[in-house]
Amino acid sequence: MTNTIYVVYGGRDCDGVLYSYKTRFSTLHEYYAWIKESEEFKEGPFWHNRVSEQVWKKRKSWTKDLLGIAIENGHPSKIYV
Repeated sequence: MTNTIYVVYGGRDCDGVLYSYKTRFSTLHEYYAWIKESEEFKEGPFWHNRVSEQVWKKRKSWTKDLLGIAIENGHPSKIYV
């Protein structure tokens, strides 16, 4: 059994980029410090979940630029934060 804390997280930044990443921590202190820092510096909606090691290993990180996609497709766009 491991004490590693596996986390998946994501959200949307102020430029309209959706993202989903994964990270891990070896102590609860590191995990809670990361939560505090993430809440202080978030630029938009943000979420995070603790997951099992199996789920964490299968998870892929990704980003999607919503504003860029809208502009490329010729659509007017607005970002509400």
